[in-house]
Amino acid sequence: MTNQPAGADDQLRHFSAHARDVRGLVQGDYNTVHVGQDATLSPFPIFLAPPRLEIVFGRDEILNEVRSTLKARLDPAPVLLRGLPGAGKTTIALELAHDPTIAANHPDGVLWVSVGKEGQGVLPGLVDWGRALGVSATDIAGNSIQSWCRALHHATRQKSLLIVVDDVWRVHDALPFLIGGDACSRLVTTRSHRALLTFLWAPVHDR
Repeated sequence: MTNQPAGADDQLRHFSAHARDVRGLVQGDYNTVHVGQDATLSPFPIFLAPPRLEIVFGRDEILNEVRSTLKARLDPAPVLLRGLPGAGKTTIALELAHDPTIAANHPDGVLWVSVGKEGQGVLPGLVDWGRALGVSATDIAGNSIQSWCRALHHATRQKSLLIVVDDVWRVHDALPFLIGGDACSRLVTTRSHRALLTFLWAPVHDR
Protein backbone atom coordinates (compact mmCIF):
# COMPACT_ATOMS: atom_id res chain seq x y z
CA MET A 1 0.00 0.00 0.00
CA THR A 2 1.42 3.38 -0.96
CA ASN A 3 1.85 5.86 1.88
CA GLN A 4 -0.26 8.97 1.51
CA PRO A 5 1.29 12.42 1.87
CA ALA A 6 0.79 14.25 5.15
CA GLY A 7 -2.65 15.80 5.35
CA ALA A 8 -4.13 13.45 2.78
CA ASP A 9 -6.86 12.29 5.17
CA ASP A 10 -7.96 15.88 5.74
CA GLN A 11 -7.92 16.53 2.00
CA LEU A 12 -9.99 13.41 1.36
CA ARG A 13 -12.54 14.41 3.99
CA HIS A 14 -12.76 17.90 2.44
CA PHE A 15 -13.24 16.40 -1.01
CA SER A 16 -15.91 13.99 0.25
CA ALA A 17 -17.79 16.78 1.99
CA HIS A 18 -18.07 18.61 -1.31
CA ALA A 19 -18.64 15.58 -3.50
CA ARG A 20 -22.13 16.73 -4.43
CA ASP A 21 -20.64 19.96 -5.82
CA VAL A 22 -17.80 18.53 -7.89
CA ARG A 23 -16.87 15.71 -10.19
CA GLY A 24 -13.38 14.23 -9.81
CA LEU A 25 -11.00 11.70 -11.30
CA VAL A 26 -8.42 10.05 -9.01
CA GLN A 27 -5.22 8.81 -10.63
CA GLY A 28 -1.84 7.35 -9.66
CA ASP A 29 -0.09 6.33 -6.47
CA TYR A 30 -0.46 9.67 -4.74
CA ASN A 31 -4.15 10.19 -5.35
CA THR A 32 -3.76 13.25 -7.54
CA VAL A 33 -7.22 14.72 -7.86
CA HIS A 34 -8.32 16.70 -10.92
CA VAL A 35 -11.53 18.46 -10.01
CA GLY A 36 -13.97 20.19 -12.36
CA GLN A 37 -17.04 22.18 -11.41
CA ASP A 38 -20.26 20.55 -12.53
CA ALA A 39 -21.60 23.01 -15.07
CA THR A 40 -25.17 21.95 -14.36
CA LEU A 41 -24.93 23.47 -10.88
CA SER A 42 -24.47 27.00 -12.19
CA PRO A 43 -27.70 28.76 -13.21
CA PHE A 44 -25.81 30.76 -15.86
CA PRO A 45 -23.44 29.70 -18.63
CA ILE A 46 -21.70 33.08 -18.08
CA PHE A 47 -21.72 34.94 -14.78
CA LEU A 48 -19.20 37.72 -14.16
CA ALA A 49 -21.00 39.68 -11.44
CA PRO A 50 -19.35 39.97 -8.02
CA PRO A 51 -21.04 38.29 -5.03
CA ARG A 52 -24.15 40.03 -3.80
CA LEU A 53 -24.48 41.44 -0.29
CA GLU A 54 -26.21 39.12 2.14
CA ILE A 55 -28.48 41.81 3.57
CA VAL A 56 -29.91 44.79 1.68
CA PHE A 57 -32.21 47.22 3.48
CA GLY A 58 -34.56 49.89 2.24
CA ARG A 59 -34.15 49.43 -1.49
CA ASP A 60 -37.22 47.43 -2.44
CA GLU A 61 -38.93 50.30 -4.23
CA ILE A 62 -36.01 51.21 -6.50
CA LEU A 63 -35.23 47.53 -7.08
CA ASN A 64 -38.77 46.90 -8.24
CA GLU A 65 -38.69 49.98 -10.50
CA VAL A 66 -35.43 49.05 -12.22
CA ARG A 67 -36.40 45.39 -12.45
CA SER A 68 -39.66 46.31 -14.17
CA THR A 69 -37.87 48.66 -16.55
CA LEU A 70 -35.32 46.02 -17.52
CA LYS A 71 -38.03 43.47 -18.18
CA ALA A 72 -40.02 45.90 -20.32
CA ARG A 73 -37.15 47.06 -22.53
CA LEU A 74 -37.69 46.29 -26.20
CA ASP A 75 -34.76 48.29 -27.60
CA PRO A 76 -30.99 48.36 -26.98
CA ALA A 77 -30.90 51.63 -25.01
CA PRO A 78 -29.36 51.14 -21.56
CA VAL A 79 -31.19 51.69 -18.31
CA LEU A 80 -29.33 54.29 -16.23
CA LEU A 81 -29.03 54.13 -12.46
CA ARG A 82 -27.74 57.48 -11.22
CA GLY A 83 -26.77 58.56 -7.74
CA LEU A 84 -24.17 60.18 -5.51
CA PRO A 85 -21.24 58.14 -4.13
CA GLY A 86 -22.47 55.71 -1.49
CA ALA A 87 -26.08 55.92 -2.65
CA GLY A 88 -26.21 52.19 -3.33
CA LYS A 89 -26.05 52.06 -7.13
CA THR A 90 -23.69 49.07 -7.22
CA THR A 91 -25.65 47.28 -4.49
CA ILE A 92 -28.84 47.58 -6.53
CA ALA A 93 -27.07 46.43 -9.69
CA LEU A 94 -25.73 43.39 -7.82
CA GLU A 95 -29.18 42.50 -6.55
CA LEU A 96 -30.51 42.63 -10.10
CA ALA A 97 -27.59 40.62 -11.48
CA HIS A 98 -28.41 37.86 -8.98
CA ASP A 99 -32.18 38.14 -9.41
CA PRO A 100 -33.72 34.85 -10.64
CA THR A 101 -36.54 36.68 -12.44
CA ILE A 102 -33.98 38.67 -14.44
CA ALA A 103 -32.06 35.45 -15.09
CA ALA A 104 -35.16 33.85 -16.55
CA ASN A 105 -35.23 36.57 -19.21
CA HIS A 106 -31.48 36.31 -19.91
CA PRO A 107 -30.61 32.61 -20.10
CA ASP A 108 -27.10 33.25 -21.46
CA GLY A 109 -26.04 34.93 -18.24
CA VAL A 110 -24.56 38.16 -16.90
CA LEU A 111 -21.62 40.25 -18.06
CA TRP A 112 -20.32 42.76 -15.50
CA VAL A 113 -17.58 45.38 -15.59
CA SER A 114 -16.55 48.12 -13.17
CA VAL A 115 -15.14 50.94 -15.29
CA GLY A 116 -13.71 53.39 -12.75
CA LYS A 117 -13.00 57.12 -12.67
CA GLU A 118 -10.14 57.04 -15.18
CA GLY A 119 -11.47 54.17 -17.24
CA GLN A 120 -8.90 51.82 -15.74
CA GLY A 121 -11.34 48.92 -15.95
CA VAL A 122 -12.09 49.22 -19.66
CA LEU A 123 -9.43 47.10 -21.36
CA PRO A 124 -9.17 44.50 -18.54
CA GLY A 125 -12.97 44.26 -18.59
CA LEU A 126 -13.07 43.66 -22.33
CA VAL A 127 -10.41 40.95 -21.96
CA ASP A 128 -12.39 39.29 -19.15
CA TRP A 129 -15.56 39.35 -21.24
CA GLY A 130 -13.65 37.90 -24.17
CA ARG A 131 -12.36 35.06 -22.02
CA ALA A 132 -15.89 34.30 -20.83
CA LEU A 133 -17.24 34.39 -24.38
CA GLY A 134 -14.44 32.33 -25.90
CA VAL A 135 -12.74 35.25 -27.68
CA SER A 136 -8.95 35.00 -27.49
CA ALA A 137 -6.63 38.00 -27.21
CA THR A 138 -4.56 36.45 -29.99
CA ASP A 139 -7.51 37.03 -32.32
CA ILE A 140 -7.70 40.76 -31.55
CA ALA A 141 -5.75 43.05 -33.86
CA GLY A 142 -3.46 45.27 -31.82
CA ASN A 143 -5.32 44.46 -28.59
CA SER A 144 -7.21 47.72 -29.08
CA ILE A 145 -10.49 48.69 -27.46
CA GLN A 146 -12.13 49.08 -30.86
CA SER A 147 -11.05 45.59 -31.96
CA TRP A 148 -12.28 44.05 -28.72
CA CYS A 149 -15.61 45.86 -29.06
CA ARG A 150 -16.18 44.52 -32.57
CA ALA A 151 -15.25 40.96 -31.60
CA LEU A 152 -17.43 40.96 -28.47
CA HIS A 153 -20.39 42.42 -30.30
CA HIS A 154 -20.11 39.61 -32.83
CA ALA A 155 -19.88 37.04 -30.00
CA THR A 156 -22.96 38.38 -28.20
CA ARG A 157 -25.31 39.39 -31.00
CA GLN A 158 -27.27 36.12 -30.82
CA LYS A 159 -27.21 35.86 -27.02
CA SER A 160 -29.64 36.95 -24.32
CA LEU A 161 -27.51 38.58 -21.61
CA LEU A 162 -27.82 41.09 -18.82
CA ILE A 163 -24.95 43.53 -19.37
CA VAL A 164 -23.98 45.66 -16.36
CA VAL A 165 -21.54 48.57 -16.75
CA ASP A 166 -20.82 49.81 -13.24
CA ASP A 167 -19.14 52.99 -11.94
CA VAL A 168 -19.15 55.00 -15.16
CA TRP A 169 -17.60 58.47 -14.91
CA ARG A 170 -16.97 59.15 -18.62
CA VAL A 171 -19.43 58.21 -21.32
CA HIS A 172 -16.82 57.01 -23.80
CA ASP A 173 -15.64 54.41 -21.26
CA ALA A 174 -19.11 52.83 -21.19
CA LEU A 175 -19.70 52.69 -24.93
CA PRO A 176 -17.45 49.66 -25.73
CA PHE A 177 -19.56 47.52 -23.38
CA LEU A 178 -22.96 48.37 -24.85
CA ILE A 179 -22.84 45.37 -27.15
CA GLY A 180 -25.08 42.47 -28.11
CA GLY A 181 -28.38 42.16 -29.91
CA ASP A 182 -31.98 42.97 -29.11
CA ALA A 183 -32.26 40.12 -26.61
CA CYS A 184 -29.69 41.75 -24.30
CA SER A 185 -30.53 44.22 -21.53
CA ARG A 186 -28.03 46.86 -20.44
CA LEU A 187 -27.75 48.54 -17.04
CA VAL A 188 -25.33 51.44 -16.48
CA THR A 189 -24.58 52.92 -13.04
CA THR A 190 -23.21 56.45 -13.00
CA ARG A 191 -22.92 59.63 -10.99
CA SER A 192 -22.38 61.67 -14.16
CA HIS A 193 -24.90 64.21 -15.44
CA ARG A 194 -23.04 64.14 -18.76
CA ALA A 195 -24.00 60.49 -19.15
CA LEU A 196 -27.62 61.54 -18.85
CA LEU A 197 -27.19 64.05 -21.66
CA THR A 198 -25.62 61.38 -23.87
CA PHE A 199 -28.30 58.77 -23.17
CA LEU A 200 -31.31 61.08 -23.30
CA TRP A 201 -33.46 58.28 -24.69
CA ALA A 202 -32.63 55.92 -21.82
CA PRO A 203 -34.79 55.42 -18.71
CA VAL A 204 -33.17 56.98 -15.63
CA HIS A 205 -33.58 55.88 -12.02
CA ASP A 206 -32.19 58.19 -9.32
CA ARG A 207 -30.82 57.07 -5.97
